[in-house]
Amino acid sequence: MKKNISALMAALTLVSAIEAVPANAAESDYLLHSTFEDGTEKWSSRGTGSVSVARVTGISRSGECSLKASSRASAWNGATVELGSDFQAGQDYAFSAYVMNEE
Repeated sequence: MKKNISALMAALTLVSAIEAVPANAAESDYLLHSTFEDGTEKWSSRGTGSVSVARVTGISRSGECSLKASSRASAWNGATVELGSDFQAGQDYAFSAYVMNEE
């Protein structure tokens, strides 16, 4: 099982929060929770060429920061994060994200 997830579809430009929990978990049981308040966390660029990700301020759902993917050459370029060993094949997980496309 490949342990990478593209940061929500090919149209990703700005993300202000990402959360992943087991489908039946309480809200405090996050396996992945990114706010970008302390940097890009474990997120990196996905794609070839000059695509890049950076922590930016000024646009966010909550807090001060977001993750911005820029210089995307193809629709599938964007941001990616490696899923940890807490994610198991065959299990159900719920993901939510707040995404903004500036195009």
